[in-house]
Amino acid sequence: MDRHYRQTADLVRLLVLTGARRDELRRAKTTDLDHHRRLLNAPVNKERNEFKTILLGSSDWAICAALKLATNTDWLFPSLRLRDGPKAPPRKPWDDIRTWSKMAPGFTLHDLRHTFASAGLALGYSLDQLGGILGHADSSTTQNYAYLLDDPRAAAITEIDQAVGRALQARN
Repeated sequence: MDRHYRQTADLVRLLVLTGARRDELRRAKTTDLDHHRRLLNAPVNKERNEFKTILLGSSDWAICAALKLATNTDWLFPSLRLRDGPKAPPRKPWDDIRTWSKMAPGFTLHDLRHTFASAGLALGYSLDQLGGILGHADSSTTQNYAYLLDDPRAAAITEIDQAVGRALQARN
């Protein structure tokens, strides 16, 4: 696999595993990784804070560690064209990955953030908890994810239906 596609695949994995924004990861440097606390202090963030803390799970940390070892620059995702700079937004590789994996044509890298939030809601985490993880400065921003709450309810109904159905069949 070509380096550009490998980088994009790693970026996609980290986006869906962390809920981070594309540029928070794309512009991160290896020095932004905190090895002791397993987090990334992303200097570029929408809230324009000094930095945003992105907590890293074991899968995320493994990807970041591999990226750090693979790069000979300060960038976690170094440019493949510039001598010193971050990776450009991966338009062509993302389009190819999206097509190959049969995602909807309009599915964006930012939608991976929504996927992360949806998974968190499905697991029972509150909008406040997710807002903290996503770095939303205002809780009303996280409310925009409330439409995702329907999926966990539907999953619960399906699970309950199956459990009750099994119980009824066991009695017959």
